[in-house]
Amino acid sequence: MFNKAKENLMRKNCTDSNHRDIFINVDKLNDKYKRIGRGCEGKIYRYNNKYSLKIFHNREFKMDQLQKISAMFNEKDPSFCFPMGFVKDYDGNILGYYTELVKYYKTLKDFNSLERYDDLSLIIDYIIQADNAIRRAHDNRIILGDIKGDNIMINKKGIIKFVDTNNYKYKDFDFNLKPINSMYLNRAYKNNNLKDNDIFIFSLFSLFLLTKNYVFSGLSSAKAYNRTINKWDINGELKEGLELIFSDYENKPYFGDILKLFTEEDFVKIKKKS
Repeated sequence: MFNKAKENLMRKNCTDSNHRDIFINVDKLNDKYKRIGRGCEGKIYRYNNKYSLKIFHNREFKMDQLQKISAMFNEKDPSFCFPMGFVKDYDGNILGYYTELVKYYKTLKDFNSLERYDDLSLIIDYIIQADNAIRRAHDNRIILGDIKGDNIMINKKGIIKFVDTNNYKYKDFDFNLKPINSMYLNRAYKNNNLKDNDIFIFSLFSLFLLTKNYVFSGLSSAKAYNRTINKWDINGELKEGLELIFSDYENKPYFGDILKLFTEEDFVKIKKKS
């Protein structure tokens, strides 16, 4: 256990950097700023039409939690809304962090909305953008873990934006990672290779958007996944690629590579037989 003086010094060191913190009157938070979201960890507010503030419910922060968020301040990627600085009250207490504000594209609030669209080329474009972003994250030693449509948004320019990034496994910071925390990943598949978990989850989610069906809903084994793939009556490299993703095979191919093998006829077959 750190003594109080040492803990305070560490807290100061991890929050002193070249970034700019935002200071707010926490008592007037709900009156002054529009709430735009709410989750298990906290509430999201719009700030100056430029930033999103994530204010945590539980503000008893652990030092490694603050150090990881602080380490992410200098991370830059056009597809990820990484923390940019802390949000503090006027006494300097940390309330949360802020990121860029994602201004939604028309009526698309998040990736889940794509299930209402029949424009296959549009959906494929967004899936490829997201797939490329996941590859870049993996190359940079970042694991997403919790991949779901609520956390993948599309801005007014049609650019994919991953939000709620503070729980990622970030480089050497790995506390509280929940790699099996997704409605698209059930007990049928667990892999110690965290990159493979990301690929598996995103592939399931992408097939849902492309076919408008929860393709593997209710299945409980990799063998059952392969039975479903056989039912689709697809052949060749496409079938082999999907089997690699939806089996216990490690070092899985990214879904973007498999997507290139699909034909329009394949999508029709899967829709009919799912």
